[in-house]
Amino acid sequence: MTILHIDIETIPSQLEWVKQDIMDTIKPPATIKKQESIDKWMKDKSATAANDKWLKTSFNGAVGEIICIAWAFDDEPVQVIGRELFETESDMLTGFMNHLDMVSTSERGIKKEITWCGHYITGFDLRFLWQRMVVNNVKMLVEIPYNAKPWSQSVFDTCHEWKGDNSGYGSLDMAAKILGIEQEKTMSGADVWPEIQAGNYEKVFDYCKQDVEICRQVYNRIK
Repeated sequence: MTILHIDIETIPSQLEWVKQDIMDTIKPPATIKKQESIDKWMKDKSATAANDKWLKTSFNGAVGEIICIAWAFDDEPVQVIGRELFETESDMLTGFMNHLDMVSTSERGIKKEITWCGHYITGFDLRFLWQRMVVNNVKMLVEIPYNAKPWSQSVFDTCHEWKGDNSGYGSLDMAAKILGIEQEKTMSGADVWPEIQAGNYEKVFDYCKQDVEICRQVYNRIK
């Protein structure tokens, strides 16, 4: 069994029609009833509310996009494939899938069994990755277990394994802190899009790689 440690970083939708659709359908809170108050809210706050909603598309694989993928097989060095905004998501995903296919195929042409490992991958990363593959019409040479349950044999979700159904202290950073795993992060997930806008691509790519390494250490401690 080969363990594939993986993490992705995502950004809001870059499709203009998505932004326009959000702007066209934005509404004030249901608690605002009077037409005068509705008009004032639309004038003063609708643009900000629409932008906040657009930023949240980075959590939706149907329209959000992947800016980079970091991964490592077993104890091998962490690798990353990323892109700049003018580069296509499709080329990046194709490159990643081709690498997975090459590494996971034995000399006899037999596919190795892969366990996908990451923090909350059954709740986010795997489905997001699968959706972007479908949207970009990228041939999936290696099966992505996007519909796997946290206890499935094809995945090892460190978030689920660590905290189960308990709330709190379940983030990767918190799990690492509790387990005494050293971290030298200079940013968080909330910083990804601002850093990309600033052109700091390598900083984001390094952050993604760090998460894979930290998650691998959490996995090793749990196992």
